[in-house]
Amino acid sequence: MVRFNLATRPTTSLLDSFFMDDFFNDRFTPFSNFAGVDVIKNDNGYELHVDLPGVNKDDIVIDMKDDILSIKVDSKEEKETKEKNYVIRQRSTRQFSRSFKVAGVQEDNISALYENGVLTLNLPFKEKVEVSRKIEVK
Repeated sequence: MVRFNLATRPTTSLLDSFFMDDFFNDRFTPFSNFAGVDVIKNDNGYELHVDLPGVNKDDIVIDMKDDILSIKVDSKEEKETKEKNYVIRQRSTRQFSRSFKVAGVQEDNISALYENGVLTLNLPFKEKVEVSRKIEVK
């Protein structure tokens, strides 16, 4: 039998271990340290804020399928500098992918705005329709 020891316990909380599951884990690590995500639930729906500094808005792909919202960034930058007899070519690639399960939203009315390095998504809730039907007893 092994005695429980707080000193050897991992420093992650239950929420950390849940969100670090493979489903929530960032697929590409270069962005993972600075792509902070805030999810806000209000009366009208969800509002997501994703920090993507230095990203061109054309490199952002947002997809919604089967109640899964996916945000992907594939940013490539290439610089060429000529000095004397040297040609220096620098290339950098940054990739980021994040998925969220968002059931009950109006997929046709999702809006996205990228401004000052922050991607803001508005996901309005579907209107609740009370449907009642009578069931015949046989």
